[in-house]
Amino acid sequence: MKSVPQVADPHAKDIPPLASGEREQIWAAVQEMLTSSSFSSSSQNQSLLRYVVEHSIAGDEAVLRERVIGKEVFHRPADYEPGEDPVVRIRVADLRKRLAIYYQANPSASPRISIPVGGYRAAFEFLAPKEEEAAVGPAAEIVPARQEPQQQVPAPIVHVNQSSPWRNRRVILTLGIVFAVVLALLGIRFYSARPHGAVQQFWSPLLTANSPVLLSVGSNAVYRLSESFSDNYVKEHHLEASGMEFFPTLDPHQTVDSTGLHAAPDSFVALGDVAAVAEITRTLTGLNKQQQIRFSNDISFAEVRSNPTVSIGGFNNQMTREFTKKLRFTLTSRNRIDDHLNPGQSWLLDASNDSHDTEDYALITRLLSGNATGPFLSLAGMGQYGTLAATDFVCDEESIKKLARLAPNWQHQNLQVVLRIKVVDYKAVSTEIVAVHTW
Repeated sequence: MKSVPQVADPHAKDIPPLASGEREQIWAAVQEMLTSSSFSSSSQNQSLLRYVVEHSIAGDEAVLRERVIGKEVFHRPADYEPGEDPVVRIRVADLRKRLAIYYQANPSASPRISIPVGGYRAAFEFLAPKEEEAAVGPAAEIVPARQEPQQQVPAPIVHVNQSSPWRNRRVILTLGIVFAVVLALLGIRFYSARPHGAVQQFWSPLLTANSPVLLSVGSNAVYRLSESFSDNYVKEHHLEASGMEFFPTLDPHQTVDSTGLHAAPDSFVALGDVAAVAEITRTLTGLNKQQQIRFSNDISFAEVRSNPTVSIGGFNNQMTREFTKKLRFTLTSRNRIDDHLNPGQSWLLDASNDSHDTEDYALITRLLSGNATGPFLSLAGMGQYGTLAATDFVCDEESIKKLARLAPNWQHQNLQVVLRIKVVDYKAVSTEIVAVHTW
């Protein structure tokens, strides 16, 4: 029998009861999720997900509260005050992002688990099973050329006049040509969807190890309003349905003291960095290489020494800053790339309010295995546009060919590349190589 919530949930009436067997499906989905790259690296997120799912299934609203979760999952003391320690909100925000990344990689996974903003109760969505492809018709599976093509679509019925052998041969010849063209187009599509040539050469140092590639994602420096400040504002302005997601209107000369703000580390990622992660994941999947997505603070230097690593982000990623600070090209100050071999040379991003809407710079660093790191790749924009443009550059065949013309024998060398990016309407529209160094 489903337990009765001890505290009323205003949304409970909108959540239908689970049908027979759905609990087992949910727990099977959780187990599958916990072994994925999105969750296997974080024991705290694993514990939090189990806790939220368990009590959401049971309807135990009383224990799906911030103060209780802090004590039960994160072992905070009995007098724990969420307003002084926002660990639950930070980790739940992280959990929501990991769920989004997991379902981006597994779009057909069902049931889908989410934690709607404004509370800590999980919601479950059971996707309708897709009909068989053969039932809906034209889509056919793309089969690599090295495999024997399987007869999945019935051959078309062709009525041939038996009294005309020449017409029969002509029909057969025509069908043969059409079939060959279709196979060629499918082969081109399959081949072009997989990275090859120069892109594969660029990524090859990170592909040789047996371990997955660690994707280190930077996190932007963000402060959030404290729970006490938010609760008071919500009551005064009758915003009870907004949760924590609202912008308070402050008077021009109003200030918020330090007790009203809390740092939110490892919680907010720029949209450009998220798009960069998606592009790298697509490229590595095409190269048959597994990956693990982690925040930079969740990866130790020992792991970087023994695993291939891609560091995504510039100033917002401590790993990028640490492993490039003694190289020729480095990110400096808040908006500059310096050339330490030519002290007078630097690339400065104008720090006006509109600078990131018109221009950005990026620094690509690829290091082969050494004493400090395993194979290491850093894709560091001064802003999110630069990071995404650098990622697109190393995943694009023509871009790597341009690099090869400027740096012969780059395949087996460490290298750094400085890029200038033109930005229009919040998109990178052109990327120019302005400096290359190999050693």
